[in-house]
Amino acid sequence: MVISPIYVAAAGALPALFAMWYFDRLDRKRPEPAGLRRLVALFGGLSVIPTLVLDGVLLGGLGDRAPSAGSYGAALFTSYVVAAMVEETMKVAVVYAVAWDRKSYDERLDAVVYGARAGLGFALVENVFYLLGQVELKGLIVTWILRAVLAVPGHALWTTIACAGATRRRFDKRGLGLFGGLTLAIFLHGTYDAALFLGQPLAADGKENVAYALLAVPVAIMVASWWIVRRYARTALVADDEDAAKKLGGLAPAAPPPGAPPPGYGYPPPQGHGYPPPQGHGYPPPQGYGHAPPGYPPGYPWGGGWPRQYYYPPPQPAPAAAMPAAPPPPGKPPGES
Repeated sequence: MVISPIYVAAAGALPALFAMWYFDRLDRKRPEPAGLRRLVALFGGLSVIPTLVLDGVLLGGLGDRAPSAGSYGAALFTSYVVAAMVEETMKVAVVYAVAWDRKSYDERLDAVVYGARAGLGFALVENVFYLLGQVELKGLIVTWILRAVLAVPGHALWTTIACAGATRRRFDKRGLGLFGGLTLAIFLHGTYDAALFLGQPLAADGKENVAYALLAVPVAIMVASWWIVRRYARTALVADDEDAAKKLGGLAPAAPPPGAPPPGYGYPPPQGHGYPPPQGHGYPPPQGYGHAPPGYPPGYPWGGGWPRQYYYPPPQPAPAAAMPAAPPPPGKPPGES
């Protein structure tokens, strides 16, 4: 059965496109510009070209000193140097060249967005090449499933880990930094590939059982990589939310204590004016609200109780007017006894 290359290419692109959507969702609170995300993915895909060139120069430069094909040395060299070191360096270079100095690269979580985009752009092109190289339908299906579950998200995770180290150092002045993050990404990527590439020399030596046992290593690498990225994403989101709150002028004011009057009734008192607030700031409360203690007019103070020392004193009765002097008895002039 012959399948059109167009359908094969479309099928190869689907896992990377879905993964792009997933990683973008992690940054849905304050999403990055769509145009810049697409640009990073585009250059991530184009980075396959310089990767192939560098691989050719590297292998050609070694000449006869290169490990012989099918040997253990060749499997390890291909895994850690030709594949992991060159590919991860190229993908991180894309993030640095396209997004690192942009104003929109202003949060820790951006390492996840742009790192994943560069890795998935690379993985999309690589995946299409792998699938186009399959001549049988069974091989095509098996390759598609394995790469969709492992290799494609792996490229996103490893580039994100490298970018996360640099981004953490940029914002928090700590963490692995660029070279530490890149070294960890190369180690994870290389170990993933080595577990697969060592299968050929192991089978040649009659150690098929060891080769099959090594197939668990890529799964373990993927689980560890997912854990690292998810942990970083959660930490980065919390720190980014705190920074965003500070930019907006601080956190929202705390709720009033239980029993305090609702907003609009003079709570809290204006800063610098002390207590009680001046007239017009919602004081006194309307009549009928709360229960008045003895000696206070009805409706005062509000229920729930401000501390007693903050109440206005109860109104004092007006002093009684002075009584006029009694008139003198009739018949006697004033002043006569």
